[in-house]
Amino acid sequence: MRKLTHLNDQGEAHMVDVGGKTVTTRQATAESTVSMQPETLELILS
Repeated sequence: MRKLTHLNDQGEAHMVDVGGKTVTTRQATAESTVSMQPETLELILS
Protein backbone atom coordinates (compact mmCIF):
# COMPACT_ATOMS: atom_id res chain seq x y z
CA MET A 1 0.00 0.00 0.00
CA ARG A 2 1.26 3.51 -0.83
CA LYS A 3 2.02 5.90 2.02
CA LEU A 4 0.30 9.26 2.25
CA THR A 5 2.95 11.95 1.76
CA HIS A 6 1.23 14.40 4.11
CA LEU A 7 1.47 12.06 7.14
CA ASN A 8 4.58 11.10 9.08
CA ASP A 9 5.23 7.70 10.67
CA GLN A 10 3.17 8.73 13.73
CA GLY A 11 0.18 9.65 11.53
CA GLU A 12 0.64 13.38 12.11
CA ALA A 13 0.04 15.82 9.25
CA HIS A 14 2.94 17.91 7.96
CA MET A 15 3.67 20.24 5.05
CA VAL A 16 4.92 18.81 1.76
CA ASP A 17 6.65 20.59 -1.13
CA VAL A 18 4.26 20.87 -4.09
CA GLY A 19 6.47 23.32 -5.99
CA GLY A 20 7.27 20.75 -8.66
CA LYS A 21 3.65 19.89 -9.46
CA THR A 22 2.05 21.15 -12.65
CA VAL A 23 -0.73 23.73 -12.34
CA THR A 24 -4.22 22.23 -12.68
CA THR A 25 -7.78 23.45 -12.33
CA ARG A 26 -9.99 21.72 -9.79
CA GLN A 27 -13.49 22.29 -8.52
CA ALA A 28 -14.90 21.24 -5.18
CA THR A 29 -18.37 21.42 -3.68
CA ALA A 30 -19.02 21.46 0.04
CA GLU A 31 -22.15 21.47 2.18
CA SER A 32 -22.60 22.31 5.83
CA THR A 33 -25.25 22.55 8.52
CA VAL A 34 -25.00 25.09 11.32
CA SER A 35 -27.25 24.71 14.36
CA MET A 36 -27.98 27.65 16.64
CA GLN A 37 -30.61 29.22 18.79
CA PRO A 38 -33.12 31.44 16.94
CA GLU A 39 -31.92 34.39 19.02
CA THR A 40 -28.38 33.88 17.74
CA LEU A 41 -29.57 33.96 14.14
CA GLU A 42 -31.48 37.17 14.82
CA LEU A 43 -28.31 38.79 16.20
CA ILE A 44 -26.34 37.74 13.13
CA LEU A 45 -28.99 39.02 10.70
CA SER A 46 -29.54 42.35 12.49
